[in-house]
Amino acid sequence: MKTNFLKRTWLRLVRRPGQTVIHLGLFTVVTTLMLSGLMIQATATKTVESAQRDVGAIVSMAFDIDGYVEKQNIQSEAVGQSGGQLDADATVLNLDDLEALCADSIAMSCNYASETGAFPTNSMQLFDPSGKPVDDGDLSAALFQVEGVRNLEGVSAFRNGDARIIDGVGLSPESGDQEIVIDKRLAEQNALAVGDSVQLFVGQLARDGGMLDDTPHEFTIAGIYESGLPDAPPGSPPVMQPANQIYASLGAVGVLLGADGDAVKQATFTLADPDDVKLLGEKAAEVGIDTDVFPLILNDKQYRQLVGPIEQTAAFATVIVWASLAAGCIILGLVVTSSLRSRRREVGVLLSLGESKPRVLGQQFLELVTCAVVSVAIAVGVGQLVAPVIGSVFLSSQVAAAQSGPSQAEQDYGDINGGATQVERVDPIDELSISLDPAAIGLVGGAAVGITAVSIALPGIRLARQHPRDILTTGV
Repeated sequence: MKTNFLKRTWLRLVRRPGQTVIHLGLFTVVTTLMLSGLMIQATATKTVESAQRDVGAIVSMAFDIDGYVEKQNIQSEAVGQSGGQLDADATVLNLDDLEALCADSIAMSCNYASETGAFPTNSMQLFDPSGKPVDDGDLSAALFQVEGVRNLEGVSAFRNGDARIIDGVGLSPESGDQEIVIDKRLAEQNALAVGDSVQLFVGQLARDGGMLDDTPHEFTIAGIYESGLPDAPPGSPPVMQPANQIYASLGAVGVLLGADGDAVKQATFTLADPDDVKLLGEKAAEVGIDTDVFPLILNDKQYRQLVGPIEQTAAFATVIVWASLAAGCIILGLVVTSSLRSRRREVGVLLSLGESKPRVLGQQFLELVTCAVVSVAIAVGVGQLVAPVIGSVFLSSQVAAAQSGPSQAEQDYGDINGGATQVERVDPIDELSISLDPAAIGLVGGAAVGITAVSIALPGIRLARQHPRDILTTGV
């Protein structure tokens, strides 16, 4: 009977070519779409993971007045006291704590800043577009903006290419305690070069409006940068002139900050994975940083711009896979049911001759599995041609939609200035190198067998309840 069972299956496939072609065609369409979807999905996932490692995500840490007040209120209620004044030390980050956190392997890179001002001396006067000496009658505006940074490349202007070092070197964790970097226009107007020494006063005012400290501090010009920012309009206070922006090492700005030299106002960390923000918060708590007062703010806008369209493509591929699976079960189920109805005489005779119902259904299953196996082989060849086309068309439409969307200025949390600057816009990934994944072939093959089993099971339940005579007279 086993030989007859296999022989009947083969004869049915050969002598009923029309029905065989229908089954084979349906399976080929379903498996090709499923394989194409899985190939697109797998490639998109790998591309996103690669982009995630390359771009990372920027996390900002800075003082949050709301978090501080809320915590103070909770503590005051616990001891039955009213909230007190804002403690200045509570608004800044400790440099040693940040260095310990930065040393952790979870952060790809880190940067932090302290801001202050500095009054000019004869060795370096304030820049003025007209070239005339600046009237320093109002000391509150007649000063340099000094920004202490751990790494100059972490400043958004340098990271985005809007500013660049044209002579000397930038600032890094290895920079000395007296190193500064100045604008090209400021250097030219004061006839300064890399390696020159200049003096600056602490940019803090006394109560009488004069300088708080008239002791000059000496600094060394480590580098000169060129900025794309134009000069401020005539009449603007010197502090508003972009050329009067000085970048200093943390040690140098610490000299200008006096006792607060080890205090940092804002820090940024670049993570390999945006999901590591929670882990970074745990590490911050371990080194003594209160993340309720200094919350971590994730800025993954650049990452989302880069991988947004490809993630949409992966989601579309997932829809293709599930839709193909569902459609395959429904359509093949209807086809098998119709096939059994047309074969009621054959089924009834076989059962009358003593053939078991499981073997009759097994013949049907074997016929469909044979078609499924052949269709998977066809899909392997066709899918490698179809998948790149489907993926490319949909990805192109998503990229076009992303690029045509409005570009809104928003806070760049990667900027240690904390200013509301335009986040660097990056071009999204617009190409997929789709390749055949052996695992996808196995999944499609398994899905094809599963579709066959589901398609056979529904009419098989009805067949199991009927007698051969009923099948011959009324049908399956």
